[in-house]
Amino acid sequence: MRLSFVGGGTMAEAMIGGILGKKLSQASQIVVGEPVQNRHAYLRDQFGVAATASNAEAIADAPMVILAVKPQVIPVVLDELRQLLSPNQTV
Repeated sequence: MRLSFVGGGTMAEAMIGGILGKKLSQASQIVVGEPVQNRHAYLRDQFGVAATASNAEAIADAPMVILAVKPQVIPVVLDELRQLLSPNQTV
């Protein structure tokens, strides 16, 4: 199953590491939306996942969207994603 992470900080890194370590998904099935270029480059290099600066690109066609952002950022992220999420996506 394709997984999308919104946010690529240490929380996302820990979850991605656990998911891949337990073989619950493959790196090719994970995409991360992270605006900081160095951080998404690190996640690509470390785990082999896809990464983009665009949350819209990250969540496109992903059945599972994981919000991996700090609590104070949730309202901003949800405002951005509200019109982009479809009823068949689990957040």
